[in-house]
Amino acid sequence: MILDFEQHPDAVLRPEMTAHVRLEIDRRQDVLTVPRDALRRRDGRRYVSVRRDGAFTEQEVRTGWRNDRVIEILDGLAEGETVRINPK
Repeated sequence: MILDFEQHPDAVLRPEMTAHVRLEIDRRQDVLTVPRDALRRRDGRRYVSVRRDGAFTEQEVRTGWRNDRVIEILDGLAEGETVRINPK
């Protein structure tokens, strides 16, 4: 990605100046996500530890989009289910 900015004629930029920039590349709405720490990988498959019938059990999931905090769950988990973060 290459970004180009036009300088405002009245702006003064100095080498010691810094800026914090956040670019929104994509936006997802109405998707099911879990924290990245909830996901485990084994033998090329992805799992979460989900509470069902009072106990935690491994559930294979199909994942989609991800960022540094959450992962989109496309299949294998339903909204409202409880997942364990950092399962051992």
